[in-house]
Amino acid sequence: MAFSWVSTSQISRSVWWKLCETKQRTDIIRFLLGGAAVVLPFGKLYGLFDAKWLYITSSALFNIGSALCGAAPNMDALIVGRVLAGMGGNGMYLGVMTLLSVNTSDRERPGYLSFVGLVWGIGTVLGPVVGGAFVESPATWRWAFYINLCVSGLFAPVYLLWIPSFKPRTGTKMLGVLGEFDIVGTVLSIGAIMTLIMAINLGGALYAWNSGRTIALFVVSLVLFVSFGVQQGFSIFTSPTSRIFPVQFLKNWNAVLLFACAAAVNTSGFIPIYYVPLYFQFARGDNAIEAAVRLLPLIFVLSAAILANGHLMGRFSYFQPWYIFGSVLTLIGAVLLCKGHPSTAVHPYSQLHCCLISLELGTNPEQREFRP
Repeated sequence: MAFSWVSTSQISRSVWWKLCETKQRTDIIRFLLGGAAVVLPFGKLYGLFDAKWLYITSSALFNIGSALCGAAPNMDALIVGRVLAGMGGNGMYLGVMTLLSVNTSDRERPGYLSFVGLVWGIGTVLGPVVGGAFVESPATWRWAFYINLCVSGLFAPVYLLWIPSFKPRTGTKMLGVLGEFDIVGTVLSIGAIMTLIMAINLGGALYAWNSGRTIALFVVSLVLFVSFGVQQGFSIFTSPTSRIFPVQFLKNWNAVLLFACAAAVNTSGFIPIYYVPLYFQFARGDNAIEAAVRLLPLIFVLSAAILANGHLMGRFSYFQPWYIFGSVLTLIGAVLLCKGHPSTAVHPYSQLHCCLISLELGTNPEQREFRP
């Protein structure tokens, strides 16, 4: 299911290149909105309810969104489906991280989490290939989404029968658990994140940065973030133990710095993964499959580095060297990428740049949550 979630986000990008720019960009934003908006709510829910059944619920939501995308009669229906798929996909990801964390020891955890990164890498490169193949085949683009239902049905016995349950609040009645959920914080966080993502993605693309719509989105986002910070800091309409954001982590500088590094790492990694195929499609005239092949150097090194990082971190129990070494590679790869232009020779520069960036990303994958 993790592979389905990752590959679907890449598949949809290949499927909708033939649509107008506005609709295509809106489709991408909706998937990100659905995923990012529910990070904090799902994180809190996994601390209240059975992780196994919450994961299964997230999987069902993801498949409902995929089915709606496949059967969409128009772009508006597709957008709704993408929102649902993004929500369910992020819930699945958090479920995998939770279940692996509670069922493994400190030394085992990085190795198991490395396989999550490996699946992510495989899905990233195969997604555009599968999407391009469906678009150009008699099956049509709709099967790029319907295939998720087939994968879910195939693996349904696994997560229904074999995934162990984890109940963090054993013995607590359902109504009591629901009463601890921070509804006000959820609404404020979702609104703040959604407006910020829309402002950043639509500003300078569909609307000018100084347009009224873009400015209004930034203003509303700022107001909601301030309100959310006040509500969480003073535990308004909630309690210190029930608030949706772990405010106590802000006092831990190690956790704050790791969060900043993780945000920088993901940004530096996703930029080439997203824009390298676009470069080859627009500047080189590649189709979806050819552009996906261009990502192979990045994905191969990424997958190998993720596996190596997971097992070495579990063995030596140090995370600092990975961030230092990875940051150096990030800077080198980013500088080389900045020198690219439409007439840049394809070999060997593009592959070298992708390898550097992917190696940096692989040295700082999901295992960053692990601390001995």
